[in-house]
Parts: sequence; structure tokens; C-alpha cells
Amino acid sequence: MKEFIKMDENNMMFFYKNIRLEQRVEAVEALEKLSNKLKETNEMPKTIIEIGMNHGGFSLVLNDSTISKNAEIYCFDIVDRNFANNLKDTKIRWYINDIFKIESFVKDLIERDGRTLLFCDGGNKVKEFNTFAKYLKPGDLIFTHDYYKNEEEYEKYKNTRWSWLESKEADLISTAKIYNLQPFMEDEFEKCVWSCKIKA
Repeated sequence: MKEFIKMDENNMMFFYKNIRLEQRVEAVEALEKLSNKLKETNEMPKTIIEIGMNHGGFSLVLNDSTISKNAEIYCFDIVDRNFANNLKDTKIRWYINDIFKIESFVKDLIERDGRTLLFCDGGNKVKEFNTFAKYLKPGDLIFTHDYYKNEEEYEKYKNTRWSWLESKEADLISTAKIYNLQPFMEDEFEKCVWSCKIKA
């Protein structure tokens, strides 16, 4: 995968296969570390869901990562940004729809047999987390992007790590407690401004 990565001008985001991602490049390594950890217990995901695709760059990363070796990938956005071209020759199934209007469809995907990974990176990451967390099965993982633990951490790192704050721990903690979602691989994913929680 490394041969397809090119850093952008400010070294905060990157291009993958010539598509600019709204992501830290450390996300690629975090996914590989996650893949290795899940392989140890023979519990690789069967379903990967991405909410919010931008131009499909992270969708491609998911497609090419070993994390999706045995998984089907479902990606959702409300705007079509040339996905037919950007995602051609992949196993990604992509949909243009308001995720909250097709909640039952996403619920069915999450509840399928096998481990599910759910990436919340659409226009309302907190609502996505709070809406779909209740459908997670034990062992499933849920992520929210543009994440800092708190405002203080955001102020400390916003000029060097990431300039957006759209989810923080205070937004997630109530739902996490209700559905027994525990922090997972925090160090790896917080470097690329993702929260990561596992359904216990």
C-alpha cells in the first residue's frame, strides 16, 4: 500500500491512489495493527461499514488493507463524488443515501454473522455513533473520526495533528456505558484522530 501513498503539502493529510483523504496517514498503519491483533484471535471482520466517503480514498484504503481480507465492505454517502470511477475494480458496495433514513438496512448489515467494523465519518459522527451502537454484537468495533478526548487535547494538537473536532469522549460516553463499549487500541487510533471502541 505504501507505494500508493503521497503526503499533501501540509503533511497533515495524504493522497492514496491519487485521491486526497481527509485522514492522517497513520490510519493506514493503525488498520494494519488492528488486523494483526484480530488475526491473533482468529476473529477478522466479516463486514466493514463506512459512513461518509468524501471522495472514496479511505474506502480504497479499507479495500486494500488486510483488515478486509475476509470482509464485505459497504460504504455510504449522501453525495456521489465520482465513486463509479474512484472505486472501480474494488469489492466495495457503495450507496448514496441519508444513513438515518435507511437505519434498518444498516442495522441488518451490522447484525450479520461475524465481526463488524463500523466507521462513523459522515456529517454527524456523534449521531451516527449514538444511533448505530445499539446494534453492535459482542466483539464488534465502532470508530468515530475527527476525535479528541476533550477540548484541551484539541487545543494542544489542533495545529500539528488535526484541525477538526467533531467527536469527543463526552459525546460518546453515555451511549458507550449503555451498550458496554470499551476503549480498544486507543494509542494507535488516537494518533490518527479516530476513537475506537469494542462491544464487550
